[in-house]
Amino acid sequence: VKAWQNPSESTYLVIEEINRGNCAQIFGDLFQLLDRNDDGVSEYPIKADADLTKYLQEVLGEDHEGITEGKIKLPANLYILATMNTSDQNVFKLDNAFKRRWKLRLIPNKFKEEPEEINQRDAVVKGFDFTWNNFREAVNSIIIDPDNSIDISSFADRQIGCWFTKAIKKDEKYIIEKEVFVHKVLEYLWDDVCNGDIGIFFKETYKSFAELVEDVIEKGITDIFSENLKGKLSQNKPE
Repeated sequence: VKAWQNPSESTYLVIEEINRGNCAQIFGDLFQLLDRNDDGVSEYPIKADADLTKYLQEVLGEDHEGITEGKIKLPANLYILATMNTSDQNVFKLDNAFKRRWKLRLIPNKFKEEPEEINQRDAVVKGFDFTWNNFREAVNSIIIDPDNSIDISSFADRQIGCWFTKAIKKDEKYIIEKEVFVHKVLEYLWDDVCNGDIGIFFKETYKSFAELVEDVIEKGITDIFSENLKGKLSQNKPE
């Protein structure tokens, strides 16, 4: 309604994490309106239910373009922007009939040269000898490596994102707290990426994640990683 009433102004509907709901059920017949003519107006109007028809006729007028013979259309100045994280598990997949009605854009898994992003990128992981981005890039390079002992390269969407965990400012420096790193990041690798082969990232002597946690948290031992990951960390270590 706002868009139809103000045709000279761009109007936006922003949907965050669109795949956390079942889009086919949420949009229903409305997804047909996403097909637009060259002028930006919905190409295929759909019949609205009686209550919606009555409401639109009351606010827009009986003969308004947006509600003609009980059928509704989206105006050219209404833009729908949606985000989705393809790495999230246990969320709904978008079918091709729905996806093809959108213009898609991949957001790179890289830090921008902005103060907040740089602080996150260069944050030191407390208790370990590397930065957050140093670790992130090392792990991701292993995940997408086709020469892994088992094929975890098929798990490319499980790479660690820039903001998988957030740095905090402490004593004028940005850090990733050790317990957060262990229980959030390392547990994710152990449970969701290793796929039963812990030797990809960790020493194979560990029989459980609890043993690893005990070494890091209680004993202060940080030599927990596989030779492959240690090598990648060394290669990616900033000067």
